[in-house]
Amino acid sequence: MNRPTGIGLGLRWGFLDEALAEPVDPALAFFEISPENYMRRGGYFPAALATMAERRPLLTHGLMLNVGAATGLDAAYLAELRAFLDELGVAEHTDHLCWTGRDGVCLHDLLPLPFTTGSARRVADQIRRAQDALARPLALENISYYAAAGAPPGGDRGPALAARELEFLHEVLTRADVGLLLDVNNVVVNAINHGFDPDAFVADLPLDRVVRLHVAGGEVRPHLGGLLIDTHGAPVSPSVRALMARVVARLGPVPVLYERDHNIPEYAELVAEVRELAAIYEAALAGRAAIPTAFPERHVLSGTVREDSRETELDDLQRGLQQLIVRHDGERLVSGPVEWFRARGLEQAASAALAEVAPERLLVYRQLIRRQVRGVLADLLPCTAAARGQAAFDADADAWLAEVGPRSRLLRDLPAEFAAWAASRWSQGHAPQDMPEAPSWLRDLARHELLAHEVGTAPLRPSAPERPFALDARIEFDPSARLGRFAFAVHELPATPDLAPRRDPTALLLYRDREHAVRTLHLSPLAEALVDALLHRDATVEQAVRAAAEATGSALDGEFLGRVSVLLADLGERGAVRGAR
Repeated sequence: MNRPTGIGLGLRWGFLDEALAEPVDPALAFFEISPENYMRRGGYFPAALATMAERRPLLTHGLMLNVGAATGLDAAYLAELRAFLDELGVAEHTDHLCWTGRDGVCLHDLLPLPFTTGSARRVADQIRRAQDALARPLALENISYYAAAGAPPGGDRGPALAARELEFLHEVLTRADVGLLLDVNNVVVNAINHGFDPDAFVADLPLDRVVRLHVAGGEVRPHLGGLLIDTHGAPVSPSVRALMARVVARLGPVPVLYERDHNIPEYAELVAEVRELAAIYEAALAGRAAIPTAFPERHVLSGTVREDSRETELDDLQRGLQQLIVRHDGERLVSGPVEWFRARGLEQAASAALAEVAPERLLVYRQLIRRQVRGVLADLLPCTAAARGQAAFDADADAWLAEVGPRSRLLRDLPAEFAAWAASRWSQGHAPQDMPEAPSWLRDLARHELLAHEVGTAPLRPSAPERPFALDARIEFDPSARLGRFAFAVHELPATPDLAPRRDPTALLLYRDREHAVRTLHLSPLAEALVDALLHRDATVEQAVRAAAEATGSALDGEFLGRVSVLLADLGERGAVRGAR
């Protein structure tokens, strides 16, 4: 298997336009994408990925494989992921050694597994089955973690905790017979937060299994106890750069990926950072002969995760942490951890294991996940959030998280899931305590924003052969076209609504134009009836014209047919209609 070597960049859609617009810098050896960011994404994205794949190799790194979930793998997700990887033509895939949710709820974070025998055996078995389902080799990434829930009987810390993680990694990777994606930044984050030597840790890793390196930047969060959080929101730190160089000097040419997911600078600045990393990479390779070993002598590990006399059920541990994250009363954990978990139905062993971890460390996951969920909802429903008021919108998001929670593995699906849940609450006047009721038009506003998002991401479909316009022809709309009906004229609202929209039954046609921009067209009653018949009923032109005449009480005379002709011509000029078939 021929892997690229050198420095690559995580290809995020936020700067995809800039990357497409100019030649790829020679220092940039490859790109890496997360399938969850591109699966089921239409518009120009499929063609853009194909273009980038022609310029540089594309590698994949998933986010939601969830190989550590006690409730098992998701067969539907695996089938969809395999189809995506097959279409992209990638030979291998990587993801994270962690769990991301249970019982259908997806928490959209990388949650740690207990470093125990039972956990190692279970996850290794699921990795093998996931690899078979994807029909290509897998490699798993060592994650950053802020609380080692269930791992340390007696409260192991520092080197003792690092030794447990190392033995766990050896056990899982050997049993599953898969590669290791060594995230250098995660090693440094864990070493700083838990107090151990990152070089000694790397020296004891199964370096013969490393297929790729990741580097990124983290940020200290004072409100989270001063922890260094793996945000991917800053440049690569000097300590991570130095450790990367030592690993490259030890391993030789390997692909090294720079991840940047938040606070993303201009593309030119990202490329400049890639050049700096490439210079360090080349210097590390050039110095290999002069540096026989870049690390201390490898410690002797047992090769087997130590049997834990208090081995707890993995499902119980995960259920407890998930409840802590989503429930309204999670903050009360600090007043009595064992009692809090026992009151939520956990067995004594799992409650005690979770309670051994400092509550403030466990609550980090609660704060990070809730903040991310709120942020995703507000990003894709910005006008709705502004109209609701941020505090009330966040309270609605917290209530949704507690009652239902995210189900999709694709972050961009969450706003639609949330809005479907919130619609009935908003219409019935339900509101979180001390929060105002939602205005009657908020559901329409959310629906409009979601429809625009759906139009923007609708997959492309090949056009049918065109035929000359005739009364028995069927009009072919752009595949993105959607007809929305609203009780209020929400499309007239500014980005930060400060007034209520007019109560006016409104029909809107949303579509992507030839430049892939989302457009909105306010339809007259005639246009609404005609578009409805053509778009939803697959009517011929003649059938649609007759239906529109009947719906509007119009006579089928020359004037009416002239208005129809002008309307169809206008839709074609705008790019909403492609032609006849």
